Amino acid sequence: YRPSQRLVEATLAASLGVSRHNVRVALDRLQAVGLVHIEPNVGATVAALTLDDALDTLQAREALEVEVAKMAAARIDDEAAARLDALVATMRQALAEDEFDRYSATNRAFHDAIFELAGNRTIPELIGLLRLRMAQLQLRTILIPGRAEKSLAEHAAICEALKARDPVGTEAAVRTHIGQLREAIKKAWSLVRL
Repeated sequence: YRPSQRLVEATLAASLGVSRHNVRVALDRLQAVGLVHIEPNVGATVAALTLDDALDTLQAREALEVEVAKMAAARIDDEAAARLDALVATMRQALAEDEFDRYSATNRAFHDAIFELAGNRTIPELIGLLRLRMAQLQLRTILIPGRAEKSLAEHAAICEALKARDPVGTEAAVRTHIGQLREAIKKAWSLVRL
């Protein structure tokens, strides 16, 4: 479904083979996470992500990711460090082979490994909701000229700070990573928006 596309309950129910009640419940849940806009007496539409929405979402994500990464820096062990190193190596290989889908999936696995290491379940759930809001931009941002190489370097810096068990360095690396993403999106908004 495209941004601003109207979502008709009866049509969705018929095409998905579910009841209108189930569709209504799903639309309410999607509205709660910011993916659908429901207007009384008009109906539901797919939420359109604006530049301001994207920047606000990244600011919230930065605050949460900094905290979870600092927790991970305090708990990292040699096994987790090796796993993060392997994920960075996979990202490097994916970029070398122009496999952007693989890069994106490994990028997500890298962040998920940090979340798991931190030992906090709530923060990753909140980050997951923020990721949903940005899902339509996820692959597009890596295609911004020069962004892939910068992203790889930023992930490597996060990995090194975590391996050094340095919460201050980890915080700086995460802030740089998300800050650079925010700047790239600002500069290339006309290329990445839907």
